[in-house]
Order: sequence, then C-alpha cells, then structure tokens
Amino acid sequence: MVSRQRSPNYPGIGLGTAIDCVKELYAEAGRGQFTANEAATTWGYRGPSGPVRVRIAALRQYGLLDGQRGENPKLSRRALTFILTNPVSREYRNALKEAGLTPDLFQDIQEARPDASDGVLREYLILDKNFTDDGAGRAITVYRETMKLVELDNSDMMSGLEQDETHEECDKETIDSRLPVQRTDAPVGSISIPIPLSGERMATVILPIDMQSAEWMTLERILRAYKPQSSNGGN
Repeated sequence: MVSRQRSPNYPGIGLGTAIDCVKELYAEAGRGQFTANEAATTWGYRGPSGPVRVRIAALRQYGLLDGQRGENPKLSRRALTFILTNPVSREYRNALKEAGLTPDLFQDIQEARPDASDGVLREYLILDKNFTDDGAGRAITVYRETMKLVELDNSDMMSGLEQDETHEECDKETIDSRLPVQRTDAPVGSISIPIPLSGERMATVILPIDMQSAEWMTLERILRAYKPQSSNGGN
C-alpha cells in the first residue's frame, strides 16, 4: 500500500483570518486559557474538527498563542496587541511584520525566493521543501495573503520597511497640520484638544496620551449616547 505524501507544516490560514480568530476568542474567553471545544464553539463548529485544529495550529505558528502543546493555550501578548492597540500605530504594524515572518516556511521563502513568481515558488516548494502539488498551491495562497497584509515588498523587504517609515512621518505631518493645536493645561499623562464647532463655539476634549483601541470604542459609545435628538425624533 502506497502511503499518502503529506506537505510540511505551514499556516493553514492567512494572518488576517488568524487575527479575526483571536479577536473572537478574546470576546469569549478574554486572556484566560481555552479548550479546543471552546474554540470550536466560538468559531461556529460543532467540535474540534480538522478546520479547528488547522486554525489553532496556524495561531501557534504566527505566535498568537502561549502554552505548550497538549496544554490548553491562551492568547499571547502579540495577539493582545492586535486586539487592543490602534491598527495605525507603530506597535500594531511592527507586530504584523513580526507575525508574518514567524512561520518557518515564510522565513525560508523570504530568504531563498523573495522575488519569485508563483510558478517559481511552486517549483521551490515541491522540489526543495517536499510539498505536494496541492499543498504548494495552498501554501502560496496563504503566503501571498499574509505578505500583502504586512506590506512586505518581496523584491526588497528592507527597502519596503524604510519606505513605510518615511510614509508614516509624511502622513503624520499631514494629519498634524489639520488638527487643532493641542493645549498643555491638561493633567499629566493627558492632552487637551480644543475642537471648533460652529461660529465661536468650541468643545474641549481631554484624553489620555496612551489611549487604547478598546478605550476609543468606549468613548465613541458614550459620545453617541449624548448625541441630541432632532425635533422630529430623528438621529
């Protein structure tokens, strides 16, 4: 009987899907440990089937879970970064790049075939990495999705990182030029932002300097609750 060839391990889902998975887990279990059954229920499966095991294995490969194999895992600090920090922050973007290059296969591709087309990459995976043809195709799809998310330029990864930093500084200058001048009379650790409304009317908002994504969401909900109703009952 001929044994069926299996491809080497690689993340079965892209990094974007993996981040969505950890957000769903956090909403159900917070920072605590969870079982495979609990993960399956959270993701809409009846039990820890193949797709659930594939997801959990991918989360481990991206560095989004802590805990030894055989133990109930919990979300890692990197996973919490994707959940709690602002997606446009440097911390979030650095975490994206680190997670995208954590899987061994993705590191190997970036080192050995950073400029490869899909055809050349398929040849590399089958001949040099012992992938099956189907496995190579799926791995390439996940790899491309992940590299697009982390904005790595396969032709020159380091050049891409430098361009990101330059664009970030330019964008910051553009945004800063449009914002009201921040006042310095706020409590320590906070900023006071005057906001022109209409005519001579102003609103002043005092915010923590290190405000997190979840805190922004809370602030938005509270502001919406204070929104005045129009005379005809509309919003």
